[in-house]
Amino acid sequence: NKTDKAGRTKLFYATSQGHLNRVKELVENGANVNFRDNAGWTPLHEAALKGQYEVGKYLIECADVNAKDNHDWTPLHLACLHGHLDIVKLLIQ
Repeated sequence: NKTDKAGRTKLFYATSQGHLNRVKELVENGANVNFRDNAGWTPLHEAALKGQYEVGKYLIECADVNAKDNHDWTPLHLACLHGHLDIVKLLIQ
């Protein structure tokens, strides 16, 4: 869970780019799916923002779907704001 200046881990970057196999590998090797960056975001926030459906689907199974960032935004808020309806549906199931 080593971080950069923004407090982001390798899991955040793999999530952002939609690299599902890498995300799985990192999680299986102990990456914290609920780790928060400097803004309070979790990798699931990142998946919701970027519309990374497959990664989001995977993370939903093991992450806190109701995690709030530093401004009380959840992944659901971000998915709605950016029009990622497929992720919205996953998050409300």
